[in-house]
Amino acid sequence: MRAWSDPPRWFLIWAVEFTAAATAVGQTAPPLPGGLPPQTELVFEDHFEKPELDLAWKIKAGQWKVLDGALEAKGPDAFLLLTKDAGAFVRLEYTAWSNDPCDLSACLSVDVAASRPSGIFFQFGGMHNKTTAVGYENARLWESTRPLIRNDVRHRVICERWGAFIRFFVDGELLFHGVAAQLANNRNGFAGLFIYNSGWIDDVRLYRFQGEPAGEILKAEPDLKVRQWLGFDSTDPAAVPALPAGWSADAGAGAARVVVVRDYQNADPLPRWIDDQCLELTLSEGGSAPRLQGSFEGQEKGLIEFEVFSEAGEGVSDTGLELALLDAAGRAAAVLATDRQRRFYTEGPAGKCLLDPIVTYTGINPKPPLRFAQGRWFRIRIHFDAAQGRFTAAIVNMYVPERSYNPFPATGHWFVFGKELPFTQPAEKGRIAGLRLSLVGRGPLRVDNVYAIAPTNGLTVRGKDIRRPARELLGSEEHPHHDPLGLFLYSLRETLGTQGPYGDQNELRGGKHPEVLKAAFAYNELLVEHAFREAEGRALLRAQNAAQSGGKEPAGAAEAVRGSLALVAETERELAGLYRAYLEAYLDGLNADRMNREVAPAAQRLRERLQETQTSIAHARERLGLRPLPDPPHRRVRIEKGRYRTDAGPAFYFPQTNWLFWPEQERLLRLDGCPTVYGQQFFQAPEGRFINGPAFDAYVSRLVRTTPEACFLIADVVGLHSCYTLTPD
Repeated sequence: MRAWSDPPRWFLIWAVEFTAAATAVGQTAPPLPGGLPPQTELVFEDHFEKPELDLAWKIKAGQWKVLDGALEAKGPDAFLLLTKDAGAFVRLEYTAWSNDPCDLSACLSVDVAASRPSGIFFQFGGMHNKTTAVGYENARLWESTRPLIRNDVRHRVICERWGAFIRFFVDGELLFHGVAAQLANNRNGFAGLFIYNSGWIDDVRLYRFQGEPAGEILKAEPDLKVRQWLGFDSTDPAAVPALPAGWSADAGAGAARVVVVRDYQNADPLPRWIDDQCLELTLSEGGSAPRLQGSFEGQEKGLIEFEVFSEAGEGVSDTGLELALLDAAGRAAAVLATDRQRRFYTEGPAGKCLLDPIVTYTGINPKPPLRFAQGRWFRIRIHFDAAQGRFTAAIVNMYVPERSYNPFPATGHWFVFGKELPFTQPAEKGRIAGLRLSLVGRGPLRVDNVYAIAPTNGLTVRGKDIRRPARELLGSEEHPHHDPLGLFLYSLRETLGTQGPYGDQNELRGGKHPEVLKAAFAYNELLVEHAFREAEGRALLRAQNAAQSGGKEPAGAAEAVRGSLALVAETERELAGLYRAYLEAYLDGLNADRMNREVAPAAQRLRERLQETQTSIAHARERLGLRPLPDPPHRRVRIEKGRYRTDAGPAFYFPQTNWLFWPEQERLLRLDGCPTVYGQQFFQAPEGRFINGPAFDAYVSRLVRTTPEACFLIADVVGLHSCYTLTPD
């Protein structure tokens, strides 16, 4: 963070730095690199003219046999390894076809001991002929829904790796041309073929590349002509920003000014609050909307990225945005905007088109649709292709494991909410030459870290996966915003790797700050106890409703129930206060004195209030004529050596978190003494109902055959905040 007194420095960069050019998805490649480069040597070929499989092939899985001058494969998971060591830098060619298509795929840089596809995986028609992709070590380098396998059509497939450069061709079309720096240490020299269902292979050729990469394979990316990053840290707060040439902030009938927002660093070297600056657009009455507008050299392909935040305000719920991509004539060629219900939409040739994808991040039902939610920072990315008249819209740094279960070679995650969307109108000269970002509604709308990068090949920028945040593509020194911290806000923003949680593996967990850990564990214990009181309060309310509906509510019961529910609500407010106190001390450099002086007394007050609440609920139950609550063994929770311990733990623990597969949740709750059951069956009932029933019984019956006295703990979001997630880096 710059001091305001520092000399002005605009975060606006223009440069040509990285040499490259490529044919991207959807374009036809020039005739396959014509003659092979002179550094290429044929190492092995097989046209399967002999009745027996060549000894260079080793069957790892499935059935493989030579039949009628071709190689037939039957799965499932048929994998064949070519044991001819040609070195790490090779080109593999083969012809493949199938009438039951699912994978006519190959892999390079495979270890000779591999029993399944590994190394660089060139997937053609995978996932039951729905996906074509390139992957490495569980990371997707590229994927698409085309081309796919056509029944009984002979496809020519070419896979190349030379140094860190990778190319993938199918039927003469260059699908992927990129750089994978993480390949540097992989010197495995074997190749393999993979067919999931059944298919045929013929005309296999394996070439060795000698020497350093040369020729067309080096041209993986176009020259970067536009590298713009616009921040607002060099303008005095409250001033109308004096932007560099090509940029303007028009207040319209409202205001456009720089404001200071509170954020934090989690390790620099200790956690601390910081002040950051951004552009704020507001419009109190009707009239022309304030906007930020910029121009650059017109480009056919590129990306736009920006952070944006709609602040929740009393009586203000319509705040949104409109992004227009401007062509060389200054017209809006493409539009992405939000409506009054905070839904994203685009303006196509046929009119308005809503973008309403489902966001799935836990086992909770129903799955919520994406909205431009208030009180959260969004990092929005646009990839445009003006020649094709289409763009893709995504959110960067959104942690949605079910949407991104293949971890990218990047920090953060990638959530596409509009793919290959049509332009509103054709761009003048087939180029995008600027952008306009406007306030919709009254505001305030905060904008920061605006990027324009062009031209791109849609795959990589400076050898990095294009789905990474722009700050990583350009190496800028921006501060990524965090969502505001709150007791009931579980942030989906992913900023790991940019700041890192303090002492993630060492100092904090290792006990260097005992007062911080003591306060954090106290908070966690009280969070769990409060969850139990909430559950008891809901049960009390159900019992009261049942008594009322039967006309049997005892005298004085209603007042007792109201008093108990009021205490539950009060403990929730005190829990939120404890959370705020912990955060203030944590982000004050792990301030031990404040932990003792502010957090510990707040924890003790909440502990006493929770005990009072438990007594009140017991009294209300007695007034309703209910039996005293049993005290299940697994509710006896205590802190011991940094973990939650139970006197008689539950027999099984169901985290109910779907793709999260949380050892994380066990870590947050620190509950041990029972096996955790992960699965993809979930039991969600309306509030106030029970989940037990035939489906649940069937699910757990296999687990209790030998444990008839089994107790279950079924958790969903209890304990999401802990000493490691209180500041969710």
